[in-house]
Amino acid sequence: QVVYDPQHNLLFLRTRWQIRVIDAATQTEVSSQVATEWFTDMDLTPDGEYLFAADYGLTNTGYGNPVRPHYLHRFHLATKTWETKVAPTIAYRLEAVDAERVLVLEQDQHVDVLLYNFGATPSAPVTLVTSIRASYSGDIEFDAATGRLDNGNSGSSSQ
Repeated sequence: QVVYDPQHNLLFLRTRWQIRVIDAATQTEVSSQVATEWFTDMDLTPDGEYLFAADYGLTNTGYGNPVRPHYLHRFHLATKTWETKVAPTIAYRLEAVDAERVLVLEQDQHVDVLLYNFGATPSAPVTLVTSIRASYSGDIEFDAATGRLDNGNSGSSSQ
């Protein structure tokens, strides 16, 4: 996955195991982050100040609970610093809402969309704000201009 932020001229390159942050002007790596388990998604906040990444610790399929802890990573583009926190439950696909909040889609047969609060300080835990039943496994997109969340699904139980 590739994400570009024109405001800070930064390019983010995600593989399963690492996110590299490249200064597009100098074509040099300014930062990198290694996954605890495996990176499955990343997204910039609508204001372009933060990048969130999901670090997926696997799901006990059919039961909807994590096999190992899941993590959320947040990169502050101005200071070029990372924060990593344990997610309350599954973190597979995500969409950044703002600097503190991120929408997360679980990974299983039937999934929920969860709204997490990342917390303003490094010591603050990630908290679950609310959740809503989604459909079958798929992906989500958040439109900050309208506040609308779209869920595309796939699988044998899709609607």
